[in-house]
Amino acid sequence: MTAELQWGSRGTPTPYPITEEAREALQEQQIEAPEHLVLHLRSATGRERKKFQAALGKCKSEDDLRELLADLLLTRMDEGTDRRIVREVLEDADQTALNQLQYAYVNGVIPEGKALERAVQATAARLTPRTLDALAATSRPSSPPSTAFVPGNGTT
Repeated sequence: MTAELQWGSRGTPTPYPITEEAREALQEQQIEAPEHLVLHLRSATGRERKKFQAALGKCKSEDDLRELLADLLLTRMDEGTDRRIVREVLEDADQTALNQLQYAYVNGVIPEGKALERAVQATAARLTPRTLDALAATSRPSSPPSTAFVPGNGTT
């Protein structure tokens, strides 16, 4: 089960759900989970973006990415949030949720999956005709092809 993410706004406390699976795993570790995690989203500074890009480049696996995200998200959560809870919650995140959380860290909002998908489809719908027109224009010869040399017709 993945968490359903909602749009957040810069600085507005945004609850992030803790899945039942994460709660059970935390309970086994004798860690009490809060009702939800709270993200305080804001846009990343230039320095934060550079560190993020450098760290992202060093990620060799999905686990590395989850570790990186746990560290990053802690900087956007209530003070005193237990990293082990964040890390356990990230175990239940699918690739889409991981991408959304990266976006949230950098841009200060969590894009809701369906809204993001609609935006991508709308953009593609607008770009596709333009792209096809541009391709057609560049593939059209500016003058008729030369028939000076056609293999097999005897001219050279």
